[in-house]
Amino acid sequence: MASTQLLILISSLMLFQLTLPTITSAEPEKKIDVVVEGMVYCQHCEHSGSWSLSEAKPIPAANISVICKNYKDQVSYYKVFETDGNGYFYAQLEGFTMSQYLVEHPLQSCHVKPVSSPLKDCNLLTNINYGLYGSPLRFEGKKLYGSNYEAVIYAAGPLAFRNKTVPSNKTTEKKTEVVVEGIVYCQSCEHTGKWSLSGATPIPSAKVSVICKDHKDRVSFYKVFVTNPNGYFYAELDGFKMGNPLLDHPLQGCQVKLVSSPVENCNLLTNVNYGLYGAPLRYENKRLVGQTYEAVIYAAGPLAFRPAHCPFTAHN
Repeated sequence: MASTQLLILISSLMLFQLTLPTITSAEPEKKIDVVVEGMVYCQHCEHSGSWSLSEAKPIPAANISVICKNYKDQVSYYKVFETDGNGYFYAQLEGFTMSQYLVEHPLQSCHVKPVSSPLKDCNLLTNINYGLYGSPLRFEGKKLYGSNYEAVIYAAGPLAFRNKTVPSNKTTEKKTEVVVEGIVYCQSCEHTGKWSLSGATPIPSAKVSVICKDHKDRVSFYKVFVTNPNGYFYAELDGFKMGNPLLDHPLQGCQVKLVSSPVENCNLLTNVNYGLYGAPLRYENKRLVGQTYEAVIYAAGPLAFRPAHCPFTAHN
């Protein structure tokens, strides 16, 4: 947030002349223009529904619009621009002015939207980089100078259109599994009553449960898993299904709880990382990918049991 405000302030100072009356000078006044640049692509079928532009192709003669609003939320600038032969647009905002140089700054008030594509097989709008609702501008320190001209250049997008239909020519559908992983420890006596796992040791053959509930608060998945000799569990949620792709997502619907420890002197439950009531899942961008298999791996915990009895230590 702070970096965005700093960018707005810096580029506001460069554009401040737009709000000031002409000052008489012996030299010609330098003209400062606002420019927005970017690319428009046709998204590859394999990535439809995502924001990926891998293997995407530029679209020549695509139309985009630049819309700016003043501090009263009134449209103060609107114009349609066309991409060149490489799918690139260079939009000079001729006539753009700011009556309030801070709140009407281009970084705050202007957005870019895709309008139309000349390709019959790639003319559906996508929301990549918020193209549907208005892609925000970025200042990347780019300017053009002339003897009596200066252009402050902002970037937007890239934006994209997509195909009307996604071909289903795959011979084998890739199976996607949900996996939850974590470690179960025996907490050190020095840290009982805390969430610290300093000095903790892993517990082999400890049991944890994975519980998932749907958006109606009904249990949709339950299974107990056992840790390996290193205290690590790798829970494949075979049969897990989402009735609602948003509300029943594992990050929202699934939790991990402690069940039991085989260690007699370390089998009391703790609430470290909410192991008593249900540790939430985290997505740490970890996946396993094979030719016909993909596992999306979520993390939980670490979780811990604690000793039933700890030696008394006298303090001076």
